[in-house]
Amino acid sequence: MGITKVAALDAFGFGLGGGVSYRLSAGLILVRKAGKVAWSVEASSFTDYSGTRKTLEITSDAASPVDKVLIVDDWSETGSQLRTAIALVEGLGAEVIGAACIHIETPVREDRSLIKYRLHSVLEW
Repeated sequence: MGITKVAALDAFGFGLGGGVSYRLSAGLILVRKAGKVAWSVEASSFTDYSGTRKTLEITSDAASPVDKVLIVDDWSETGSQLRTAIALVEGLGAEVIGAACIHIETPVREDRSLIKYRLHSVLEW
């Protein structure tokens, strides 16, 4: 699919995303929790599955319009963190190809805002 970068979500996604980026010979983007990045960032907030308000950050130069990005995380319960990561990467001009997680809940797979992305998970139940 021509993936040039893998965006790994803090924190369990880091190990998974690092392995995927190595396997694909792609660059690695770390999508961090608020306040963890020391450079210029783009940030976006969301409400997670527990109802807690959180913010994700990405360095302002992590991706560009020439990049095709795969988002990697451990789990997607509601899709809010996944949608936020996609918006951050696309905000930098890159194309998001899809997402890979250990598990993606059924409501996330049926989310109309995510229908254009290829969603892959290892576990289904």
